[in-house]
Amino acid sequence: MKIRTLLGLAAVGGVAYAHQRRGGEWTLDGIKDTLRSLFSGAQDKVRDLADQAKEQIGQRDTGGSEFRSTGYGVGGSDVTGYNR
Repeated sequence: MKIRTLLGLAAVGGVAYAHQRRGGEWTLDGIKDTLRSLFSGAQDKVRDLADQAKEQIGQRDTGGSEFRSTGYGVGGSDVTGYNR
């Protein structure tokens, strides 16, 4: 069995499980509602993760220095390591 087929069957089974757990009717409209709720739930989780990442980046950037340290000396150097 191809991995693509296996993933497709897992997706269909997951939607069927969520629909049954949700208690929706087994009509096309009921399944559409389940899919919409699953999709909006996934979007909410992604937004939450993005907000957390932004907060962590914001906390990390409060170091006060405008310039980042690159590990290279001030004034520049050529490839040999000697300052110009």
